[in-house]
Amino acid sequence: MKIGLCTWFSDEVTVEEAISLASRLGYEGIEIAGFVDGLGQERRTRLRRSLDEHHLDAISVNSALPFLRDQHALNLHSIDPETRERSVGYVCDCIDLAADLGCTLVYVASVVKGTAGGSDPRTMMAGCLRTCAAYAEGKGVRLAVEHFPTGALPTVADCLSLVSMTGAPNLGVLVDLGHVAIAREPLDAQPALRGRLMHVHIDNNDGVNDRHWPPGKGATSKEEYGRLLASLRGSGYDGYVSLEVSNVGDVEETLRASRGFILDLLRR
Repeated sequence: MKIGLCTWFSDEVTVEEAISLASRLGYEGIEIAGFVDGLGQERRTRLRRSLDEHHLDAISVNSALPFLRDQHALNLHSIDPETRERSVGYVCDCIDLAADLGCTLVYVASVVKGTAGGSDPRTMMAGCLRTCAAYAEGKGVRLAVEHFPTGALPTVADCLSLVSMTGAPNLGVLVDLGHVAIAREPLDAQPALRGRLMHVHIDNNDGVNDRHWPPGKGATSKEEYGRLLASLRGSGYDGYVSLEVSNVGDVEETLRASRGFILDLLRR
């Protein structure tokens, strides 16, 4: 496994600055937040050049973060067809961004609970994701669904069920180890994850709230992280494990220490 970094660890650090810092600290790849309006074509070209110069992989584009920050406008399982259509369009915009940056993965999430009227949010979401996955396939990009504590899919098992409903071959699951801890979900479904696990996030929390603390701080111990990663390896996964932290104090020290923590886990 390789170690990646999610670049939204601080609102005060630009993507360009995050690329330089990630490279200097020894990270091997980065993830980009899918705020497409601020990433025009000229800036995308510069970012791709910078990634090459710093010898970093462009791992993924996070289309879930814009959904989290604008929950009224974006929702793939909204009862409102216009909201769903707008949401599909936004994910497709993120897929275009991924293709421009050389990323092979875009991920989505449900950040709010179910639809009105008691309908199954997975049914609404499955239809949207079929459209997104077809668009992504044409761009050479894979799509993943992230389980999210406040959303309609709080567990990995929920995401696997949705993926199965869509039948899309390029659709899989992103496992966030901090979210696993909140859901108290055992990751023992290796046969189900095999071939469907596309990415892994590592972060920590208090076991209740999605704090995105560094992995060395919080309710999940180093031993538990080791068991979780061993389970994921058992499913055949050998991709990236990306640090996802937010609102950290000493940015450089946190990123350096967290990389060391993850590296130690991966060497076991």
